[in-house]
Amino acid sequence: MSRQITFISGGAAIAIFIVGLVSWWLLAGARGTPTQPPSPAATAAVTKPTASGMSSPVPTEVADAISSLPKDPAEYVSTQSPVRADYAQAFPPGTKTHVVENSWSISGASQGLVQVEISKPNEADQTYAAMMVLEDGKWKVLATVPVTR
Repeated sequence: MSRQITFISGGAAIAIFIVGLVSWWLLAGARGTPTQPPSPAATAAVTKPTASGMSSPVPTEVADAISSLPKDPAEYVSTQSPVRADYAQAFPPGTKTHVVENSWSISGASQGLVQVEISKPNEADQTYAAMMVLEDGKWKVLATVPVTR
């Protein structure tokens, strides 16, 4: 019984977090104000139009931040992130990340969403949508949401 209550409580907490995160994301996107002015390279990569208008090639700076997460998560997770994680558990030694090509979707000049595959040793690969934010001139992960197919 206690396990069931814990599971239900955890599910409710996750649902509340996702609703809050999406609300924050929409409000922050409506403001469209970056924490600091983006670098010219970051701005050029973000504002590059695509034929579909939906997804585009992932900017190099975003891909570099994602690939650096396992080595230095504290450097590449936003200080604005509402999520606090045990980085050693989230990124055990041998963890690798892979950014899904053409999955970049922008929301203003300082926010975007990208699909990421995480490979941990002895575990099945997991796919996440990583919400990215431009902070102090660097792209950082604000939060992730598991992607199920």
